[in-house]
Amino acid sequence: MILFPHAANHPLPRAAPDPPLLRPIGPTAPDIPCTWLHARLEAYNGAPTLRLFQLGTQHVFGLGTSYEATHHCPHCNPNAPDLPPNVDKVFIGFKNVVIADFQVCPLQALRPGHMQPARIIAAKNLIIQPAHALQN
Repeated sequence: MILFPHAANHPLPRAAPDPPLLRPIGPTAPDIPCTWLHARLEAYNGAPTLRLFQLGTQHVFGLGTSYEATHHCPHCNPNAPDLPPNVDKVFIGFKNVVIADFQVCPLQALRPGHMQPARIIAAKNLIIQPAHALQN
Protein backbone atom coordinates (compact mmCIF):
# COMPACT_ATOMS: atom_id res chain seq x y z
CA MET A 1 0.00 0.00 0.00
CA ILE A 2 1.37 3.39 -0.99
CA LEU A 3 0.40 6.42 1.03
CA PHE A 4 0.66 9.96 -0.24
CA PRO A 5 0.52 12.21 2.81
CA HIS A 6 0.39 15.37 0.72
CA ALA A 7 -2.79 14.18 -1.06
CA ALA A 8 -4.93 15.05 1.94
CA ASN A 9 -3.90 18.66 1.59
CA HIS A 10 -4.76 18.76 -2.13
CA PRO A 11 -8.22 17.37 -2.86
CA LEU A 12 -8.91 16.16 -6.38
CA PRO A 13 -10.37 18.80 -8.69
CA ARG A 14 -14.06 18.43 -9.34
CA ALA A 15 -15.67 18.66 -12.74
CA ALA A 16 -17.36 21.97 -13.30
CA PRO A 17 -21.15 21.65 -13.03
CA ASP A 18 -23.30 22.40 -16.07
CA PRO A 19 -24.01 26.10 -16.27
CA PRO A 20 -27.56 26.99 -15.28
CA LEU A 21 -30.11 27.28 -18.04
CA LEU A 22 -30.05 30.82 -19.33
CA ARG A 23 -33.14 32.87 -20.01
CA PRO A 24 -33.95 33.10 -23.71
CA ILE A 25 -33.56 36.46 -25.43
CA GLY A 26 -37.11 36.26 -26.75
CA PRO A 27 -40.09 34.22 -25.62
CA THR A 28 -40.22 30.54 -26.48
CA ALA A 29 -43.12 28.12 -26.49
CA PRO A 30 -44.43 28.50 -22.91
CA ASP A 31 -45.07 24.80 -22.26
CA ILE A 32 -41.83 23.46 -23.79
CA PRO A 33 -38.75 23.74 -21.55
CA CYS A 34 -35.30 24.68 -22.77
CA THR A 35 -32.72 21.91 -22.50
CA TRP A 36 -29.05 21.12 -23.06
CA LEU A 37 -28.28 18.66 -25.85
CA HIS A 38 -25.28 17.45 -27.80
CA ALA A 39 -25.73 18.45 -31.42
CA ARG A 40 -24.15 19.50 -34.72
CA LEU A 41 -24.77 22.94 -36.23
CA GLU A 42 -24.59 23.17 -40.04
CA ALA A 43 -25.63 25.48 -42.87
CA TYR A 44 -27.75 24.13 -45.73
CA ASN A 45 -29.36 25.40 -48.89
CA GLY A 46 -33.07 25.92 -48.37
CA ALA A 47 -35.10 27.20 -45.48
CA PRO A 48 -33.93 27.40 -42.84
CA THR A 49 -30.25 27.68 -43.66
CA LEU A 50 -29.17 27.02 -40.07
CA ARG A 51 -29.99 23.54 -38.79
CA LEU A 52 -29.13 21.77 -35.57
CA PHE A 53 -28.95 17.96 -35.64
CA GLN A 54 -29.31 16.30 -32.24
CA LEU A 55 -26.58 13.65 -32.17
CA GLY A 56 -27.74 10.08 -31.60
CA THR A 57 -31.18 10.85 -33.04
CA GLN A 58 -32.68 11.87 -36.37
CA HIS A 59 -34.17 15.03 -34.86
CA VAL A 60 -33.50 18.33 -36.61
CA PHE A 61 -34.10 21.83 -35.29
CA GLY A 62 -34.57 24.76 -37.70
CA LEU A 63 -32.88 27.95 -36.52
CA GLY A 64 -32.94 31.62 -37.38
CA THR A 65 -35.24 34.58 -37.32
CA SER A 66 -36.30 34.07 -40.95
CA TYR A 67 -37.47 30.55 -40.07
CA GLU A 68 -39.38 31.89 -37.08
CA ALA A 69 -41.17 34.40 -39.31
CA THR A 70 -42.03 31.63 -41.79
CA HIS A 71 -43.64 29.67 -38.98
CA HIS A 72 -45.71 32.64 -37.82
CA CYS A 73 -44.05 33.01 -34.45
CA PRO A 74 -45.76 36.20 -33.19
CA HIS A 75 -43.86 36.24 -29.88
CA CYS A 76 -40.39 35.88 -31.47
CA ASN A 77 -38.02 38.83 -31.51
CA PRO A 78 -36.77 39.45 -35.08
CA ASN A 79 -33.82 41.45 -33.70
CA ALA A 80 -32.51 38.60 -31.54
CA PRO A 81 -29.24 37.07 -32.73
CA ASP A 82 -29.49 33.67 -34.40
CA LEU A 83 -26.47 32.26 -32.55
CA PRO A 84 -24.78 32.82 -29.19
CA PRO A 85 -21.66 35.03 -29.45
CA ASN A 86 -19.15 32.20 -28.88
CA VAL A 87 -20.70 30.18 -31.73
CA ASP A 88 -21.14 33.18 -34.03
CA LYS A 89 -17.43 33.93 -33.65
CA VAL A 90 -16.32 30.51 -35.01
CA PHE A 91 -19.14 29.34 -37.28
CA ILE A 92 -18.48 30.14 -40.96
CA GLY A 93 -21.65 29.14 -42.79
CA PHE A 94 -21.02 26.46 -45.39
CA LYS A 95 -17.30 26.16 -44.58
CA ASN A 96 -17.45 24.45 -41.19
CA VAL A 97 -19.69 22.72 -38.68
CA VAL A 98 -19.85 23.19 -34.91
CA ILE A 99 -20.38 20.21 -32.65
CA ALA A 100 -21.17 21.24 -29.09
CA ASP A 101 -23.47 21.05 -26.13
CA PHE A 102 -26.20 23.52 -27.02
CA GLN A 103 -28.92 24.99 -24.84
CA VAL A 104 -31.95 24.80 -27.11
CA CYS A 105 -35.36 26.37 -26.62
CA PRO A 106 -38.02 24.93 -28.96
CA LEU A 107 -40.49 27.44 -30.37
CA GLN A 108 -43.17 24.89 -31.22
CA ALA A 109 -44.11 21.43 -30.02
CA LEU A 110 -42.44 18.42 -31.62
CA ARG A 111 -44.22 16.97 -34.64
CA PRO A 112 -42.67 13.62 -35.62
CA GLY A 113 -41.07 13.75 -39.06
CA HIS A 114 -40.92 17.58 -39.11
CA MET A 115 -38.14 20.05 -38.46
CA GLN A 116 -38.76 21.79 -35.13
CA PRO A 117 -38.18 25.56 -34.96
CA ALA A 118 -35.95 26.51 -32.05
CA ARG A 119 -33.47 29.01 -30.66
CA ILE A 120 -29.95 28.32 -29.45
CA ILE A 121 -29.44 30.25 -26.22
CA ALA A 122 -25.96 29.06 -25.24
CA ALA A 123 -23.23 26.62 -26.23
CA LYS A 124 -20.25 25.01 -24.52
CA ASN A 125 -17.56 22.43 -25.38
CA LEU A 126 -17.32 23.62 -28.99
CA ILE A 127 -15.59 21.47 -31.61
CA ILE A 128 -15.11 23.07 -35.03
CA GLN A 129 -14.61 20.87 -38.11
CA PRO A 130 -14.40 21.64 -41.82
CA ALA A 131 -17.75 20.99 -43.48
CA HIS A 132 -16.23 18.54 -45.96
CA ALA A 133 -14.80 16.39 -43.11
CA LEU A 134 -18.23 14.87 -42.51
CA GLN A 135 -18.97 14.10 -46.17
CA ASN A 136 -17.97 10.69 -47.52
